[in-house]
Amino acid sequence: RIHAELNIRLIHLRRYLRAVDHSAELPLPDVDVDEEGGPQEVARMMRRAWSIPDGPIQNLTDYCERAGILIIWCDLDKGIDGVTMKVRDIPPCIFLNRKAPSDRMRASLAHELGHVIMHRIPTVRMEDEANAFAAELMVPEKPFRRQFIGRTGISLEWLALQKAHWRMSMAFLLYRAGATDSITRHQGAYLWKKISSMGWRIREPHETDFPYEEPTVFPALLKLHSGTLGYDVETISELLHCNINDLHRMYRP
Repeated sequence: RIHAELNIRLIHLRRYLRAVDHSAELPLPDVDVDEEGGPQEVARMMRRAWSIPDGPIQNLTDYCERAGILIIWCDLDKGIDGVTMKVRDIPPCIFLNRKAPSDRMRASLAHELGHVIMHRIPTVRMEDEANAFAAELMVPEKPFRRQFIGRTGISLEWLALQKAHWRMSMAFLLYRAGATDSITRHQGAYLWKKISSMGWRIREPHETDFPYEEPTVFPALLKLHSGTLGYDVETISELLHCNINDLHRMYRP
């Protein structure tokens, strides 16, 4: 059902794109993950290709849009944070669940970007590869490990400070700390237990939230038709062959 609606959105998008010249200013390679040395090396390659400074990525959405990817917020079912759609005649599209917290949305975008770059066809390893790509892209191992120099352990308060720095969830950072052997297995198990007991695996405290990275390209495409071109809702409905109620539900014009 979800893919059916997203395919309808792609049909609409083709019609929207007829009015613009959509081009990219950053490269978007299509790589073989094995030939490039694995998903972590692909992530490092992307940071170099996009000239991303060492440390946190301040706005991943902006980088993706500058590389020609269309980032589209929509209402996805609970438990589905993002979906990538790649078809021949339109730019890659990443659909993100607008109901997800900002930290989860950033992680989902990084994960879906991994699919765009590394996965032309599905494989049994693709989800693990996308996770590994996202981890190294958003929290590179070398600068992250430097945060542990001189520390004998970490706390939830420290994870909250790191969340503000890296703009990734505490759970993501705790997973990263364990994966990079920056903490002991005992330390990791203790913190995971505390996070679970407070319900933070589902939703981290609101006071640790950071602002959303709102996409600009697709909203501008909608605004072009409703504002600059002067199309009213009825005209857009006819253009897209879409019921007005469905148009409001999908695009909120």
